[in-house]
Amino acid sequence: MRDYLYVPLGGGRKGLWSSCMNVMITMLLGGLWHGAAWTFVAWGACTAGRRWWSV
Repeated sequence: MRDYLYVPLGGGRKGLWSSCMNVMITMLLGGLWHGAAWTFVAWGACTAGRRWWSV
C-alpha cells in the first residue's frame, strides 16, 4: 500500500498534516480493498486513527 498509494499521494514530504491525511486515505482505501463491507472501511479508519493518534 505504501508504494502504490502513500508515496504517490506525497508521502510525508509536505508536513505533518499532509502526512496524516495521506495515512488516513491509504488506510481507508486499504480497508476498501480488503472487502467492500463497511466493517473493513471502519477497520481502515480505526487503523489510521490509531496511527494518527500516535504522532
